Amino acid sequence: MSKRGASTPLKKLKNASACKTKTAPMESSIQITAHAHRDLSKLTASAARRITDKLKQIRASKDPMSFAKALTGELKGFARFRIGDDRAVFRQEPDGSLSVLRIVRLKHQKNAHD
Repeated sequence: MSKRGASTPLKKLKNASACKTKTAPMESSIQITAHAHRDLSKLTASAARRITDKLKQIRASKDPMSFAKALTGELKGFARFRIGDDRAVFRQEPDGSLSVLRIVRLKHQKNAHD
């Protein structure tokens, strides 16, 4: 994997995370933390592109939270988006914006202990 190919989806995401999309009465935005950017940079270019494209689609929807599932236990107060085998863990800020904190890659159960 070339360095150039891996950074392309990240550059698009950085540009996309700074802009806001007009929705119903309120604007929706998704902020990507530095830690989530590092998580994305560890993925293949195609996986990072798939995640950034999905986050853009979610941001453009009228109700981004309709794609989310609330987390429980120690992670109460956080939610996640499912993107294939990956999860984007985020929290909703008081102003309604979403802050993506981590991108988690899941392994199949039979390979989880390798």
